Amino acid sequence: MASLLRIAVSGCSVPVLGAVLPPKVHSTKMPCLRMFGTHQALWSQAAPKPGIPYKQLTVGVPKEIFENEKRVALSPAGVQALIKQGFNVVVESGAGEASKFSDDHYREVGAKIQGTKEVLASDVIVKVRAPMHNPALGVHEADLFKTAPTLISFIYPAQNPDLLKKLAEKRTTVLAMDQVPRVTIAQGYDALSSMANIAGYKAVVLAANHFGRFFTGQITAAGKVPPAKVCLCCVGALAGLSTQGTARLGNALGMIGVAGGLAATLGGLKPSPELLAQMSGAMALGGTIGLTIAKRIQITDLPQLVAAFHSLVGLAAVLTCVAEYMIEYPHFATDPAANLTKIVAYLGTYIGGVTFSGSLIAYGKLQGILNSAPLLLPGRHALNAGLLAASFGGMIPYMIDPSYTTGITCLGSVSALSAIMGVTLTAAIGGADMPVVITVLNSYSGWALCAEGFLLNNNLLTIVGALIGSSGAILSYIMCVAMNRSLANVILGGYGTTSTAGGKPMEITGTHTEINVDNAIEMIKEANSIIITPGRTFLIHTRRHIVKTDTLKQNKKQFGIHPVAGRMPGQLNVLLAEAGVPYDIVLEMDEINEDFPDTDLVLVIGANDTVNSAAQEDPNSIIAGMPVLEVWKSKQVIVMKRSLGVGYAAVDNPIFYKPNTAMLLGDAKKTCDALQAKARESYQS
Repeated sequence: MASLLRIAVSGCSVPVLGAVLPPKVHSTKMPCLRMFGTHQALWSQAAPKPGIPYKQLTVGVPKEIFENEKRVALSPAGVQALIKQGFNVVVESGAGEASKFSDDHYREVGAKIQGTKEVLASDVIVKVRAPMHNPALGVHEADLFKTAPTLISFIYPAQNPDLLKKLAEKRTTVLAMDQVPRVTIAQGYDALSSMANIAGYKAVVLAANHFGRFFTGQITAAGKVPPAKVCLCCVGALAGLSTQGTARLGNALGMIGVAGGLAATLGGLKPSPELLAQMSGAMALGGTIGLTIAKRIQITDLPQLVAAFHSLVGLAAVLTCVAEYMIEYPHFATDPAANLTKIVAYLGTYIGGVTFSGSLIAYGKLQGILNSAPLLLPGRHALNAGLLAASFGGMIPYMIDPSYTTGITCLGSVSALSAIMGVTLTAAIGGADMPVVITVLNSYSGWALCAEGFLLNNNLLTIVGALIGSSGAILSYIMCVAMNRSLANVILGGYGTTSTAGGKPMEITGTHTEINVDNAIEMIKEANSIIITPGRTFLIHTRRHIVKTDTLKQNKKQFGIHPVAGRMPGQLNVLLAEAGVPYDIVLEMDEINEDFPDTDLVLVIGANDTVNSAAQEDPNSIIAGMPVLEVWKSKQVIVMKRSLGVGYAAVDNPIFYKPNTAMLLGDAKKTCDALQAKARESYQS
């Protein structure tokens, strides 16, 4: 449109625009000189008369009032092009909202924002739809034109004879976009064909979506769209990380996928050099911080690192949702689909707030900064219910009141309420349930990512967020089943399993048997089969020592892993792999429980609740019904612990007093050092 306007006021068309102040118009029919020959015909005409200087002309861009019309006659880029040529441009307030162009966008390029009457009184009016009756003002748009203006618009004169009469009364020079001839010289101004072309592609895509069957001959309906290789890389990374043999490949695929996603996103944004420099600086800073932390962190500290990173994901979600609301606010009033965007922004803010504060509390508990014991506030369930009700109740004014102040206030309120709720929920969960908390927070961060991807129209973020959210939820459910507890029971800081009878727990009586390192080495040497069941102490001190100590000549050596052992899912598997343990001798609880009766010796290193026989023997125990490693069914058991104290669940363990159990008490690291030295001495002699 801007190009046509420049042509219209220069060269061979100057007399047309020069007719801004023409003599009296006697007819609406004007002769049109069409030139289909060579360009020499243009030069054979008389020299054009001087026209009106551009700086004296005002171009008006009114808001389209046709029902459901979302287009605008000039974009900010077109306005900028005209202003550079010397034109004055006025734009009606809200003219570009439906096309995602705010008034500020037009102001930034030099346009003035004015009312309907002022815009329609311009020297040159550019419109998409033909002038029509304005119900808000009660007059026809053409009646608001000044005398002898120029109108550039779609007119369809055969269908609008009454409009032509009104335009004739105003002595209007009309450039009908729908009457531009479809010849080579006019292709650049054939707006009808270009829009019809776009509509044709869109129609095929929509029709294919509703068709529901394959096309004859397997013809691709929508043209050349490159495949989503990056998404396949991310999914392939998850598949590769599922087994030890392909873990490195999966890690490489993940890095390739994320790097490709970042590159594709930057390429799609096409940022200016200044913005690209800012983005590159932020990415470099974040990458440097992440690399520094990764090099310094111990592998045993991975759970708290994961929790800390989850808090950053939650914070990013909150900031993204609020920022996107601020950016998209001008379009909410005119776009019927904007309500969905507003809902996603609100929910993303809520999920992000819970993830942010909850992850910080989890980090504090895992790092030892906060007490790992549950913080059971009086009336905490009523408090959490009130916070939840207030958070979702705030959505009512947020959706009903279209004002900017109300929207920002509601988003700020839900951010604060969700952050408080994250603290009250996570603080009430004890250290024993931290593995489940990690997976739940992982799921939360995934759904927060999903909301970010939806708001930013980024398919990669949406897909990866959905994968993380769903996988975290599934893993949380699996771990709760492994503890015979419901997910709600864990999240709400519950106590006891679903099978607990509620009576007085069984009283444990008897005397424990205590041995020293020499006795333990003799028992290890005599055993033909050994199963090692590691726990949290194994994570901290002994993972390398026990593997070296177990360079023994047993016919059968295995490791038994409980699903909730350690501080996060899979942590024991990672530590064993790092220590060089073959993956084929590391078995899950369901796989190894049937092997205990045929095992000569079981080494319990730091585990307590996961090997507690009260889960099966005492229906009144708070861990009743919880699946455990049935180590007491083996011929002999050596339990390596600092003392006879209880574990995270605060439940006495009957296996300490069973006749086939021997207790090797003492500091885990010192005990394993002594075992290692004694084993070397024994096998070298």
